[in-house]
Amino acid sequence: MKTKLLLLILLLSFSQVGKAQTVAQDWTKDDCTGVTHNLFSELDSGYVIMLEFVMQCGTCIAAAADLNTINNDYQISHPGKFKYYMIDYSNGFSCDTMMAWAHGINCTFFLDGGHEVAYYGGFGMPTIVILGGVNHSVFYNALGFNPTFDIQYIRDAIDLAFATSAIPEKENFHSLSVFPNPSSENAIINCSLTNSSDVRMDVLDISGRIVLSLPLGKKSFGENSFLFETSALSKGFYTLRFLSGNTSTELKLVVSK
Repeated sequence: MKTKLLLLILLLSFSQVGKAQTVAQDWTKDDCTGVTHNLFSELDSGYVIMLEFVMQCGTCIAAAADLNTINNDYQISHPGKFKYYMIDYSNGFSCDTMMAWAHGINCTFFLDGGHEVAYYGGFGMPTIVILGGVNHSVFYNALGFNPTFDIQYIRDAIDLAFATSAIPEKENFHSLSVFPNPSSENAIINCSLTNSSDVRMDVLDISGRIVLSLPLGKKSFGENSFLFETSALSKGFYTLRFLSGNTSTELKLVVSK
């Protein structure tokens, strides 16, 4: 049975058919390249995330082709803000088998999704879920896939998630700088806050993937400085995203070797 959930947020509403979760289930796990992800941290950082739970079936890979098109479109319209995660439902894939089966699909692969599928209502060959916002909301939850109808439903859910998931910028950051830039070993980051608050720094690579997430602790009103060791990062271009409460701002950093 198809279940769809679209939430009432900011006076916008979708209808709910059947029983479905309204809040995401958190997890921390490694993807098939060994990078660790925490779902709620990524949602808190302003990402909208599309989950596709799959097994080795024809309808799953057919849906993945259409979801891949959706993903590519949102990578253009919302660069660095949209993620497509393909997760093994049956706990029967290996990473190599899964990536070979879904060759050409531009997504991040994970194993062991059986518990999450149960949380979202069961397996529908595939199960597709759209998540977003600091409240970790479920904007779409469907068992099965009918491209005639569901492609537009999914796009509408993603658009709503972006409309309600944007993080206001710079409200608590008066100024921010990093020196030296480019940096090869260490950089000094200076930030001026309008209020005393906890601050977190996420380091994103050029593809928008979070490669480090560093809690900086409670910072005081006014000027603050701290040392960031860049030697652990590979040579390349990075975005430093600073989050304080529900506000954020970003700096660009070049790491040289």
